[in-house]
Amino acid sequence: MARQTVSQGLTWKTLSNCGRLALIAALFGLGSLKAEADIIDITPEHAARLPVDFLPQIQFAQNDHGFKRDALYFHLLRPVTDAPTPVIVFVLGSGWQPVEVTRVLPQLVPLAEAGFAVAAVDYRGIGEVTFPTPQEDVKRAIRYIRAHAETWNIDPEAIGIMGNSAGGHISLLAGLSDETAFGAGTEGESAAVQAIAAIYPAIYPDEMAGDGLSLINQHFGLMAGDPANAEAVAPGLPATHVDAGDPPVLLIHGTTDAIVPVTQSERFYDTLTDAGVDATFLRVAGLGHSIEDTMTTLQIEQGLIDFFTRTLRNTD
Repeated sequence: MARQTVSQGLTWKTLSNCGRLALIAALFGLGSLKAEADIIDITPEHAARLPVDFLPQIQFAQNDHGFKRDALYFHLLRPVTDAPTPVIVFVLGSGWQPVEVTRVLPQLVPLAEAGFAVAAVDYRGIGEVTFPTPQEDVKRAIRYIRAHAETWNIDPEAIGIMGNSAGGHISLLAGLSDETAFGAGTEGESAAVQAIAAIYPAIYPDEMAGDGLSLINQHFGLMAGDPANAEAVAPGLPATHVDAGDPPVLLIHGTTDAIVPVTQSERFYDTLTDAGVDATFLRVAGLGHSIEDTMTTLQIEQGLIDFFTRTLRNTD
């Protein structure tokens, strides 16, 4: 409003800020506008969630790997509480390829707010190693976390593992396999977990197609779906390691997943229940292959919290 006359020779330029607000209110029928905010007294009501600390870049492994990546880390989301907390080891999937796990940490915060420490772990992947090194890396992380649990106020007897896609495959292998499989580690601790959650996990090479089949072949370093390689591939299939003594398993899979078909989890759920394993399957209508969409689905978020509460917390 350039030099618009208001009254008694006043112009827009000469009006104070308060005067300008009053003029706008009068012109547009907005009533009285205040230039300053009100003072609002509140009585605090705390949210039903815990505050969370973030501890980045905790090294758990050093490898003699020449010019390739030689150090492995995990990033820890830790609830602020006096009581030792359960921990969920998170394994990010991306076709068994090296990825930067920090990009999905915001999706894991609700689990930490619910009282679970979350350790998002590195592992070496395609272009660096082949099967079974990624599984060895993850089991090594579990042993390291258990060995140093007191440092981060973690309950060493309440460790779960969770992963999506290729990370779901690695999580199932790490959680279902016995202590002698995939490396004994150097920490002198067990790699056993008390619960496993697998989100649209890649489980069966014979049900993979396109890019998924190409990546699983690179992960194994051979044609994983070729019957001639069945014996070599068998140790890398979660179904090989299923027995009645396995920890509880939660499977989560969307019905419109175009990369890993939902039939993989349907088939594996039957394998688990036939063996007498405590298994739960959340089959989600219309959900595709996305960790962001998965972790922002309210029923899945609550399903994960309920599952890990039941399996990792003492409910006596």
